[in-house]
Amino acid sequence: PETPWLFVYRDPVQTMMSHFKNGVGNGPCLRQRRSPPPATIKILKAESAAKASRTSPENYCAAHLAMLTSSALDADGSSDRGLLVDYASMPGALEAYVFPKHFGLSLAPEDALRTHAASSVYSKARGGRKAGAWESDNEKKERAATPAIKSAAATYLQPTFERA
Repeated sequence: PETPWLFVYRDPVQTMMSHFKNGVGNGPCLRQRRSPPPATIKILKAESAAKASRTSPENYCAAHLAMLTSSALDADGSSDRGLLVDYASMPGALEAYVFPKHFGLSLAPEDALRTHAASSVYSKARGGRKAGAWESDNEKKERAATPAIKSAAATYLQPTFERA
């Protein structure tokens, strides 16, 4: 494919905490737990899909996210169409380098300002109680992370984060 693409990656513990915002066991990273993909089984070093599905929610989530991140890293390594963007560079990354350097878009100063303003708004609020300016939740997520989440993130997801 010739379409330029980007992959936004984030600190492993913070990524897992985003998935577990409704509690451990309810994250979107667990949707395939009953029928894990072969790559997730391999990351878990499980002998079978059944054994992989019985691992802790924290370990399964971290392995699933590692599988997704590895896929993006592999795609980036085999193509010049991808761009890896660290979540820590947001907001500001779009107008600074994603649009001009990756997509080849020349932004007029007023367009760069509008882009920055739009990317500085919390995108998931949709007019609700969280509407307003984007604020980092990194420290809050780090404080709330359980030892099991930190261990799973370090074991399975951190190696992919370091590859990015």
